[in-house]
Amino acid sequence: MVGMVIENMNTLVGKPVSAPERLGVQLRILARTFKLGLEVSGSLLKALSATLRLWREHTRTSGWGIPSNLCRVDGRYFLNLNTPGFPSIAFDRILRQRVAETLGHFSMSGLFVAFVAVTKKCRLNCEHCFEWEALDQAESLGDEDIFFIIQRVIDLGAGQIVLTGGEPLNRFATLIRILDLFGESGVEFWINTSGMGLSEERAIELKRHGLTGIVVSLDHHIESEHDRFRGRKGCFRAAVFAAGLAQEGGLVTALSLCPTNDFISTENLDAYMDLARDLKVSFVRIVEPKPVGRYAQSEVALTGGKRRLLELFSERFDGNRRELRSFPVINYPDYSKRQEGCVGGKRYLYVDTEGNVSPCPFCKATSVRIDQLDRANLSGRLTCPA
Repeated sequence: MVGMVIENMNTLVGKPVSAPERLGVQLRILARTFKLGLEVSGSLLKALSATLRLWREHTRTSGWGIPSNLCRVDGRYFLNLNTPGFPSIAFDRILRQRVAETLGHFSMSGLFVAFVAVTKKCRLNCEHCFEWEALDQAESLGDEDIFFIIQRVIDLGAGQIVLTGGEPLNRFATLIRILDLFGESGVEFWINTSGMGLSEERAIELKRHGLTGIVVSLDHHIESEHDRFRGRKGCFRAAVFAAGLAQEGGLVTALSLCPTNDFISTENLDAYMDLARDLKVSFVRIVEPKPVGRYAQSEVALTGGKRRLLELFSERFDGNRRELRSFPVINYPDYSKRQEGCVGGKRYLYVDTEGNVSPCPFCKATSVRIDQLDRANLSGRLTCPA
């Protein structure tokens, strides 16, 4: 079955670009950084200083570097899962904030990415579900509530909004309304999904209404193991087909992996990345299991040895080696947090199915309501205690 999908994916979107094209993207981003620095500061010297400082930072971290497997979709280049495509208004929203912070204009800083849960409904029975207590309860948020939340996170500076749940495709009409209402807001929209409920027609419609990309949950390279983890037979096939449908529909496509201690081995990780390469997705996001939701009170945190193996594995795919060009870019936020500190509640936030806002889906200790936040108090009101 997987082979059938792969055979039909030779012309899909998101293929890596050549080395000269990557160099061109680097130079264009440098030029854009300088221009925004000039707009913010009004000074050539300050704009140049901000550009050089940010570029040094970018080249030290995978988050803003130019990966060898940089992909291009619809004339835009995607560096990683947390950065809008370049060039775009959404990319400029984020870059302008980075430039302003570098120059000390903190009143102009704000949110980068917001995850907004739009439904409690889901047909799966996932082992690790962080919204387990709310799953399949009556909806608390109507469409107008969700529209209000989205407008608020846009006002907080977000350049990227990820619609999640539950399974967001269960509220498909709402998704389309969101895309139509906020299509001119200069924000990039993504969907987190299990793949269940995505059809060719839906993928095309989502793209037509302005969706940028889809992150498909796929937690094992072995069909039976993924189905067991997700609690429903057929989940693996749905995820694999969804990845293909998304690309055929012109959407940037990523996989999301929750690696347990039992899963993590060199063999499993290599096999997973081989599958991701064969599926021609542009990104793989790694999210470590946390003792929240259905995993609450469980010993699910990665052991030191397993975590280090996972970190070394991710480092193998972080660089500019030519042999990496056929593989997806890895996004590993837990590793970035250990290296650079937590940015939950400052760069990122999560709005749950009750409309409560927390630094991330796994940390709700400082949960507040969305109307209690503005740019001035964002990082002060939403602070991860970890």
